[in-house]
This record gives sequence, C-alpha cells and structure tokens, in this order.
Amino acid sequence: MLIKDIMVKKNKAAVFCLLLLMVATAACRKERAFNVPGYIKWANANDNGLVAGKKIQDLEFQLMYKPVDYILACEIKNGALNAAAIDERRRELQGYQYYTFRIKAVGSNELLSEGNGNEQEYYSRLEYFTSYAQEDMMLVDGTDTLPCLLYHYERNFGLSPVTAITLSFENPHKEQLQDKTFIYNDRILGLGKVSLMLKAEDLTGLPQLITE
Repeated sequence: MLIKDIMVKKNKAAVFCLLLLMVATAACRKERAFNVPGYIKWANANDNGLVAGKKIQDLEFQLMYKPVDYILACEIKNGALNAAAIDERRRELQGYQYYTFRIKAVGSNELLSEGNGNEQEYYSRLEYFTSYAQEDMMLVDGTDTLPCLLYHYERNFGLSPVTAITLSFENPHKEQLQDKTFIYNDRILGLGKVSLMLKAEDLTGLPQLITE
C-alpha cells in the first residue's frame, strides 16, 4: 500500500473520531440539568460559552447571554416566582433574548469616575448611561441588526468598579440560533466601537432547569 493511501486513511479516521467526539459532547450537554442554585452557578461561570469579554485601555467589557431558564432560576431564588407560575412566566419571556453588559473600571471605584477628575464629567457620564446609551447598543444576530428594546442601567453609587446594564433584544432566530455580535458605539468614554461575539454553537443545547 502506498504511503499516500495510508495517510488518506489515517486522515479519514481522524476526522471520523473528531465527529464522534463532537456528537458525544453535544449529546452530553443536552442531557445536563440543574436545580435552581446549580443553574445559577453554572450560568455565572466564565467557561460555559455564555460570556464574551475583552479589555480596552483601563476598562474591561463583558457580555453575558442569559437563557430563559437562568432568568427563571433567579426569579425563583429571589422569591419573585412560584412553581405554579413558571410556565406562564416562561411564555412571557420567550420571543426575546436577554443579556447583561458589564463595564469594569480597572483601578477605580466606578466607571463614572474613571479617567476624569471633575464633577461635570461625572454627571455627563451619569446622564449618558441613564438616558442615552441605549441608542448606542445593538445586536447583530445572524444577518439581522437589532435595536435594544429593554435597557436598565444599575447605578452602584461608587460601591463597585463594575457597572451592569440589563439588555433585551428581539429573538428572530428562536428555532436555529445564529452567531451574535453585540456592538456598543461608545460616545462618552473615548473608545469608539466595542464589539463582543458569542458563537451559536455555545448557545445551543443548554442545560435544563429542574424546578420540582
């Protein structure tokens, strides 16, 4: 047998083994299920594919995709949702996709004070993130560019270097998830365009929430 033929067979065998591994991994992932505290712990981990991040200058940016089961788990934990209302609440949440966008000021108490030393700049940033930043945030979902429908800026009053913003977008690809790129066109921090990408393969076949 020629060396070329041997190499071709070895390559085919390697590809076949890789495909089997991918199928097995996906199957295991779909079979996973967590109770309320377990789901929250899993979703908040940084190695589950739900989180994308990058650092620019002295700021760290993080985008977290929040599955509907994660939102339900948080509401159950906080006492805002009981077992009888879970199915109804799930129906309310479906049709949209949910995220938390975090900006961390490295070496500072909070984002509003990062890199500036005057009160006017502080309140300009506060007004921007409270009233205008929503217009500068969008989601490219497959070939669709989606505006931000829900925006909630959580002011931390200097108690944390992390600023958290809750976001919601339409979900046009419910049946088959697409790659997603979140874009923040910054107009207040001097950064310009900030983009964070989540892969569809990481958002498919997520664990289920056990509520009984």
